[in-house]
Amino acid sequence: MNVGIRPLAAIAGLWIAVAPNIQAQGFDTLVACTQDIELDQNHFKLVPDPRFHDELYVFVGDIKDKWKRTPANIVLFITSAKSWGLEGRISENEFNLKVGSAARPSEQWRLKAQKGGESIQFGFGGRLYMLLVARLRTTAIGDRAFLRICQRR
Repeated sequence: MNVGIRPLAAIAGLWIAVAPNIQAQGFDTLVACTQDIELDQNHFKLVPDPRFHDELYVFVGDIKDKWKRTPANIVLFITSAKSWGLEGRISENEFNLKVGSAARPSEQWRLKAQKGGESIQFGFGGRLYMLLVARLRTTAIGDRAFLRICQRR
């Protein structure tokens, strides 16, 4: 299947192809991807993968309708499940207040996504990973992000 090269990330001149095996062209390869993580807007969730020791969360802010040209905020953060629980609904304003309070994450990475295809690199446990935004879906019923996390070799 030839899908061509799409600019998910330009990290040190690296372009990533979107294909079933998600390979980077050139220096690096993404391996060991999570299952798709589906998350409604204004929700957070513990990333369901044992590599992250029940400490890595993802939050999806308000997904604007495509014609508004305003990106959605997607935040990865490391924190204790005691402070956050497994998943929940929270507005973007409440989320920003909570991460600035006693429930402050030890680390966080913020990504703005508008159409899907965006990505951000992050480190966890001495390894590099990539959060990929597979797509954003906006409907009259509700808006949802489809995400995947892959380890970098």
